Amino acid sequence: MTVDLSTSSRVVPWYRRQGLWIAFAMIAGFAGGLAASLTGLGPNFASWLDLPGRIFIDLLKMVIVPLVFTSIVVGVASLGKDVSRLGRIGGRTFFYYFSTTGIAVTIGLLLVNWVEPGVGSGSQDANVETIVEKHDARPAPDVAWLSVVNGIPAATGVDVVTLSGPTLFQNVGFAVLTAAVVLPPGPVRFAVRDTATGKPLATLPEVTLVGGETYRLILGGRPSTGTLSYSVTKVDFSALNSQLSADHVRLRVIHVAPMLPAVEVVDQTSSPLTTPIAADLDTPGLLELPSNLPWTLRLGAGQKPVIRKFTNDELKPGAAYSIYIVGQRQKAEPTKLIDVLLGMVPTNIVSSIAKGDVLPIIFFALLFGLALSLVGESGQPVIRWMDGAFSAVMKITGWVMWIAPIGVFALLGKVMAEMGPDALTRLFGYMATVLGGLFIHGVIVLPLLLYFFARVNPFRFAKAMSRALATALATSSSSATLPVTLECAEHKAGVSNRVASFVIPLGATVNMDGTALYEAVAALFIAQIYGFDLTLGQQVVVFLTATLAAVGAAGVPSAGLVTMVMVLRAVGLPEEGIGLIVGVDRLLDLFRTTVNVWGDCVGAAIIARTEGELDDTKLQ
Repeated sequence: MTVDLSTSSRVVPWYRRQGLWIAFAMIAGFAGGLAASLTGLGPNFASWLDLPGRIFIDLLKMVIVPLVFTSIVVGVASLGKDVSRLGRIGGRTFFYYFSTTGIAVTIGLLLVNWVEPGVGSGSQDANVETIVEKHDARPAPDVAWLSVVNGIPAATGVDVVTLSGPTLFQNVGFAVLTAAVVLPPGPVRFAVRDTATGKPLATLPEVTLVGGETYRLILGGRPSTGTLSYSVTKVDFSALNSQLSADHVRLRVIHVAPMLPAVEVVDQTSSPLTTPIAADLDTPGLLELPSNLPWTLRLGAGQKPVIRKFTNDELKPGAAYSIYIVGQRQKAEPTKLIDVLLGMVPTNIVSSIAKGDVLPIIFFALLFGLALSLVGESGQPVIRWMDGAFSAVMKITGWVMWIAPIGVFALLGKVMAEMGPDALTRLFGYMATVLGGLFIHGVIVLPLLLYFFARVNPFRFAKAMSRALATALATSSSSATLPVTLECAEHKAGVSNRVASFVIPLGATVNMDGTALYEAVAALFIAQIYGFDLTLGQQVVVFLTATLAAVGAAGVPSAGLVTMVMVLRAVGLPEEGIGLIVGVDRLLDLFRTTVNVWGDCVGAAIIARTEGELDDTKLQ
């Protein structure tokens, strides 16, 4: 892989500065989408922007496989001889780079799981349904009515029995309100079991049924995780129907899904009609609305996920209703660690490339690049061809990134139009999580490694490398910063030329601590927004993909945005989720690139110390 060490003094006109256009697009997307959301034009505005946003995502997907494959093959092939020649230095360098990248990804995963910036905003693809029940009849005084509302999202139904009598309800499916059964007044205990296995799910405390009253046995949660919830509630028919105006409807909103955020009732301008209704089987949200007022149930305050829209003629005036909200966040298919490891080895690399299977492609590219470096002269034509292919793919990637302002505007405008003001809160939480992770890794972890393994004062070393770090912050490119990094490492930090000329260029290619941390946080943030609960196995996939994809980030501005699509694809997350983060990608790119370069500098000092080639006098 050819690395251009020259710098250019040519001043780029403002109208050709991509970062400036992306900033304009970001502001326009925020403002336009927010204005559309607040004025009720959100759906129309989002539909207009859907096509350009999808085209931009498709263009990113188009360059993923060729970019990552050629980048890794050429990088490993060009460095393979040096690694074998330098032996101990090469092994230590690779160990340091992959270790620190793994630490960075771990920090990112721990932070995003702890902070959960995307949780509470709702789930755009959550499995949520509503059950509407009209209260216009009540039982005779000598009997009670009982119905079941099943909010347990399970593949099979449930049975409800009494401990002293027959089965009352059999194979009640998810999101079902059963017809009422007639029961005598008096004490009774109910039990719930899985229809398919007969396994008991819950035995309820004793309740006393009163004649002339209607009862609902409400089931919710997820038994497999120990979150099963239940309640036997009395429907107060008299209270619901008393003093009800003929031109109003009275609503009893029962949130049955404890895994989901609070529900908001809003009017057609997205203004809240009541305080958010949290999941509580015993305490419904009560409100009375004009019958001619359209209103909407939303999942999470101000968020896009619309559970259901009610028109002005759907609910009859002068009537009372119960509305049950049942559902769950998406539960990703469990992934075993052994399946992850086996999935890294391709059985058919052509098939893996065609399907875009990320880990097998990276695994084969690493082996292929290493093999090319070891076969001697016969491998040089292939290396040159791959180098040319890499340059061509980078040119195409550059073209794609030049239309990034259009894509940023479309994707961000659509997200803001659909999700409303709360998108800003979630986005700020995401940014804070990424920046917090970068701070921990760059200001705590790497300086500690520098202090203990290189025996160097981190403050003096950072001062010596300050020009390289400032250049990284300004250019967002590890490759563009490389000449300055080499100069500072050798002449100000005391790293020998032999170590610096190997470790730092290698780091500019394969060491992307900040990028890997960012991709791990972004993947889980998108999963949280879309309502996916990633399993431990899938988070291992995120760890591996983010660590290895950082090798293919190519050291160019916003290349992490391209490989981000690859990480999402690896765990089955919607690739259009890029739209949630694309607006702030360039801003975060400044800081993650700085951490990337700082990691290279620390690595050079540590390797130089282990080789006895660090001149401490230059840091005095």
